[in-house]
Amino acid sequence: MEPMKLTSRFFALALPIALAATACADIVGNWTGTVKVDRAMIMSMPPPPGAKAASKEDKERAVQMAEMMAKSTKFTLTIKKDHTYISTIMTPKMNGSLGGKWSISGNTVTLETTSAGGKPVDGTRKMTQKLTLSGGGKTMTMRPSKFAVVTYIKK
Repeated sequence: MEPMKLTSRFFALALPIALAATACADIVGNWTGTVKVDRAMIMSMPPPPGAKAASKEDKERAVQMAEMMAKSTKFTLTIKKDHTYISTIMTPKMNGSLGGKWSISGNTVTLETTSAGGKPVDGTRKMTQKLTLSGGGKTMTMRPSKFAVVTYIKK
């Protein structure tokens, strides 16, 4: 085989592997998270079946309460080289942790939970969360519910 063709094939195979390894290395480390409440989603939320519709004032109070809780909530995420992670949530009334395995594909980071509070989770409590990597690899966002967005910033 000609040296030029061999070199071209090598780079065609090696480049995607090198890029994936670089992306993995870039997200490894400590991240801090904040919560932003989706005001529009809460304000447009329909009442539960059989319940009367909440007034605009009631919905405003719900938004204010959610924003107050969000400000007092702290998230951390530690992504390790061995493709495991630990995340913590701290609020004035509770602390918790999740752990598991992570993977990356393009700009999507997937966290697969295998433990909660240091104990293995069973099949019914296992969850998968998808985060979107942006900001040159320094920001990740996820929407754990339709009412909030969590943004992680790399330390």
